Formats: sequence, structure tokens, C-alpha cells
Amino acid sequence: MLRIYGASDDLVEIEGIVSDELGAYERARTITVGDTSGGVVVRVEYAVANRAGVWSVAFEPIDEDVPIPWPISVKLNAIRDGRGYSTEASIDCPAGTPVSWAE
Repeated sequence: MLRIYGASDDLVEIEGIVSDELGAYERARTITVGDTSGGVVVRVEYAVANRAGVWSVAFEPIDEDVPIPWPISVKLNAIRDGRGYSTEASIDCPAGTPVSWAE
């Protein structure tokens, strides 16, 4: 299992089969889960354009004809530290699934 969500106004949190904290101040972060045999690209962005103060999470296949092999659930307004401003994605991928992002 892998969970991805925004925290504060400048961090993307990744928890589960890998754990990390990505700086996301005034930029979106793109996380690839899986590989060319099956996976998903997750884009996480703080909604600075409309100054709404919330996080958005979007999904896309890795490539044409490449399936997304795992269930993905989305929790809107996930409560973190008493605040509900982030969408949280949970990807039910197995241990050993590659997870990567560009710095």
C-alpha cells in the first residue's frame, strides 16, 4: 500500500512501501508508481492558482495500453493534524513496486 497526500503548503508526503517527503513549494510533483508493464503516474499540486489553500491529486496511465493494475482509492479532505485540506490517494500496490520521482 502507498499513500500520497499534501501537507502544509509546500510538502508532498509518501507513506507505505516507500516513505519520503518531497518539497513542492509553488510546483507540482509527479510520482511514478510501477513501470512500463503496469503502473500509474500521480500528480500532486497545491492549488496556488486560485489561492484556495487545498491540494489536488490526479492520476494517469504510464503510457498508452499500459494498465493501472492496482485499486486506487481517494479520500477527499483527508484530516491531517486537525486540518482537512488535502486529497489523499491510496494505491494498493505490493511491496517491491518501484516508486520514483524527479528532483
